[in-house]
Amino acid sequence: MDILLIHIGAGNHSQAKNQQYLKLLRQALATEDFVASSKVIEASKLTNTGYGSSLNYLGVVECDASFIRHENGKVDMGSFAAMEGSLYPISDTIGRFELVWSKYSSMASYGLTKPIALTDSSYKKSMDLVSDLKCHNLVLKEAEKYYKAYINQLKGPAEVSDTVGVLQIKNGTTIIGTSSGGNFFKFPGRIGCAGVIGAAIDFKRRDRLELSCMCSGNGEDIIMMKLAHEITNHTFQDDDYGEELVQLIRNIADKYQLLAVDSKGITCIYVGAILVIHNTVTGDKKLIYCHSTESFYFGFKSSQQKPQVVRSTLTSPDRAGKTFAYGECKI
Repeated sequence: MDILLIHIGAGNHSQAKNQQYLKLLRQALATEDFVASSKVIEASKLTNTGYGSSLNYLGVVECDASFIRHENGKVDMGSFAAMEGSLYPISDTIGRFELVWSKYSSMASYGLTKPIALTDSSYKKSMDLVSDLKCHNLVLKEAEKYYKAYINQLKGPAEVSDTVGVLQIKNGTTIIGTSSGGNFFKFPGRIGCAGVIGAAIDFKRRDRLELSCMCSGNGEDIIMMKLAHEITNHTFQDDDYGEELVQLIRNIADKYQLLAVDSKGITCIYVGAILVIHNTVTGDKKLIYCHSTESFYFGFKSSQQKPQVVRSTLTSPDRAGKTFAYGECKI
């Protein structure tokens, strides 16, 4: 049974755009393809990646992206940091690494290990590509307006800065991708969780089970906790997977001095996670999600189900960072 799962982030989404978010997820699910679905969400100004990305302090669009692919018992992965001029960061990352690995394969006799993490500028120089593109074609007029207001008045808007993700299991191959434009006015060169494998995404094969995880929320905290890695390495025991996932995240967070704060400046857990547990023997799949953010949007479909889109919210936005919403969906 094949599945396609897409999320457009755990954050504080505008209720007024609810139907637009749901429509975007339906459009992405209708593509039937990992790369095509990732392009749909990254080309939309509703998400914080590709065309709709946040501007950094210099007014430039920089995206982080990574992928993991498990096929025929082999795992490939790669991540790009601070990508400029990429409308489709996930598919561009996959395509770029195919080129890089092909180039480095001829140098295997020197004992070099093929890279799995690269910076955008170094890649462009090594591949003799233009390195001075400033992404003005990707900048939204609204974002540019806010940027100019910030530079002149040292203040800016409250922007949703989600990390998006796509997961597909098809014909025995699992592929996960994630990308993000990061925080509005972020420090140039800042690497978010989408650019760190094991933070926003991870994959684990254990006996007959395959665990795939995608995370969103406060990027620095997700990196610090190695959140997706910790989740996929956990052995789930309880029947209530959602509650166990929440407790796992709380236990992980207790080990670190987190950076996210609530409206009162008190440190809090501000994350969302989706986990798919695939039994490769029976074919059974479980989808578990949780979030401590105000809202979390995702959609999924399988070869035996019609597309479903989900908008999960906390009982009150004031509870963000203090409590979790969670659940389990049948695939």
